[in-house]
Amino acid sequence: MLAENVKVITVYSDQDLNDAATMPGTSIDMSLYHDCLFVVGLQTLGVANPDFTVYAGATSGATTAKIPFKYTLASAAFGAAGASTYAAWTTKDPAGNVTLAHASDDNKTLLISVDAKSMGGYRYLTLQFEDTAIGATGNVQAHAILTPRYKAGVDKA
Repeated sequence: MLAENVKVITVYSDQDLNDAATMPGTSIDMSLYHDCLFVVGLQTLGVANPDFTVYAGATSGATTAKIPFKYTLASAAFGAAGASTYAAWTTKDPAGNVTLAHASDDNKTLLISVDAKSMGGYRYLTLQFEDTAIGATGNVQAHAILTPRYKAGVDKA
């Protein structure tokens, strides 16, 4: 069973992009994990063009250093033909944010892949969305799927 081989963490639960200029998600202690795949649902972006960045830090919630990652978007919105097809992966160096476009990215799934080796020795991983045009509409929800370094790294309920 897949759930016994990965760890799943809620990072955002219906986060309203109107709430603040910067909205860090739940930080993840990556010390027991090889990598992280963020699965992000974008809803009702309206006129919003939200940015997202991946950070590493020494403590939970710290956004000390931008780190490299890869990302891809679904080819179509939820429920439409092509919703399970993704564009080629894009590699993002840590120099800046990635901006989503409301006109083309609304109601799509965004995948963000982070290798723990790219965290520069920091322990905590944080995905952060930014509403640079505060007051824009839109919501995000996200989950992290983690690959444990050791079988014991997967918590069992």
